[in-house]
Amino acid sequence: MVYCVPYVGSKDISDYGIIKLAYLEYGPATRVPAQIRRPTFPELYDRSKLIVAEFGGFAYDDGQWDSRGFLKCNHSVFILMPWHGLSGSITKAS
Repeated sequence: MVYCVPYVGSKDISDYGIIKLAYLEYGPATRVPAQIRRPTFPELYDRSKLIVAEFGGFAYDDGQWDSRGFLKCNHSVFILMPWHGLSGSITKAS
């Protein structure tokens, strides 16, 4: 199944928030699955969070960017959320 999701990279975030919002095909059968990192932690994407650009700038993602939900991002964006926001998440131990 292929979804079109809102996406930001580090260069798309400024001191005043999101300056450019892109849309990316997302799902196992897409052409660009490697554009989205952290595939083992989908819990980072489906809830409210603070996103910080690698070289400065930040924005709050509350899922209201458009009707498609929360933002996806690549490795150049740091995701910050309270620990209790991840409660109930189960991860595999390696």
